[in-house]
Amino acid sequence: MEFVTKGVAAGASASYWWARAGLTIGTGTQHDAAIARELWSRSVPKHPLAAAGEAIEEGDYAAAEKSLESWSSEDPNDQSIKSILQTAAATGRGDFNRAIKIGIEGAADHPEGSGNTLRTAEALISRGHHGLSEHPLSDFARAFELAIQARDSRRAWLGDSVAPILTAVRASALATDIDQAWRLTQAPPEGTALPHEARDIRLRRESAILAATMGRFENAHSVAKSLDDPFVTHTIEGWEAFTDNRVQDAEEAWLQAWNHAPNDTSRLQTASALAPLGKRLPDLDTLPGEYSLAVDNIKTIHEVMSSDDEMSLLRVRASESEQTHGPARRKARCAGTGCRGGSPPRGRRHPLESPAVDAYGCRQIRDRRELREGVRRGRHCTLARRPGLGRTLRDPDDSV
Repeated sequence: MEFVTKGVAAGASASYWWARAGLTIGTGTQHDAAIARELWSRSVPKHPLAAAGEAIEEGDYAAAEKSLESWSSEDPNDQSIKSILQTAAATGRGDFNRAIKIGIEGAADHPEGSGNTLRTAEALISRGHHGLSEHPLSDFARAFELAIQARDSRRAWLGDSVAPILTAVRASALATDIDQAWRLTQAPPEGTALPHEARDIRLRRESAILAATMGRFENAHSVAKSLDDPFVTHTIEGWEAFTDNRVQDAEEAWLQAWNHAPNDTSRLQTASALAPLGKRLPDLDTLPGEYSLAVDNIKTIHEVMSSDDEMSLLRVRASESEQTHGPARRKARCAGTGCRGGSPPRGRRHPLESPAVDAYGCRQIRDRRELREGVRRGRHCTLARRPGLGRTLRDPDDSV
């Protein structure tokens, strides 16, 4: 921030440069968000970029779009920033198709930057998981490609290549390719991360949790010890207990993880792990409204797993899901599983549309015990799923 301070003191626009400074910090963590808000408060008069950043951080995406619509610039870098923020706002409102369209156009207009490419990848992930995509696996595959493209671009100019790697990890995990997700976090010869990337605390945190979901607990504990992060430690303890069928210990560990979660996405991740236990859940109403579909999925799994009724609730939820999502969604779910798609055989339903059961493909769930086994088999996917862009701003000015 010293550069901005000196520039403003020398006569540069305080309104514009403090807006840019806040966007540079981003809102990826509560600490960063607090700093960004303070920097945006120095933008006087309030620049549209600062107003949009504040609105996105607060979840007021309509206000963000309104602020951006009122502002234009001839500078290519500013145009790229505007596209990135518009993509974030559209994604926050759940308009994933529009977000992807804006991101693709921004990337085409400003190919020298990686910001629009990365935002498009994140919007594709959101559409594939939360946006009723007709081809979710295709969305995840395309998101992975774009994230790797952004990673390689940033490597070329020594930018933050870890952020797109994390997006590629999410895309891989959602496609249930946990091995590929793991390789992205590891240095050669086991993985594809550069040495400095593999040492980055964000990637080490991800690798520790991935290791736990893969049953590599010695590795997971080793990384967690070096991180000294209670959220990571409790998350790993929960997966180890879950694997050993120590359900109460898993519940306690994951509730502790919720209490130490650094952000809303981590809390959602923890709630997704707790739901299949059918026991206590934290207060999901504290999560922002933008996560409502993911929260509904978590509650559905929890209700089924905690119900004494072996079939009635499952049938109700499966029926609701089928009516909501329709044949296009079912056809997408059947891709590559050997299922014929379309309507299921008479008297049967497709699995619940939820993270924990997604990995089960189109196999029919016959009773609650089978659902429980489906949840167990799908635990990697459940843990790795994230809600998408949400309220997080990252690298909005990386097009330079």
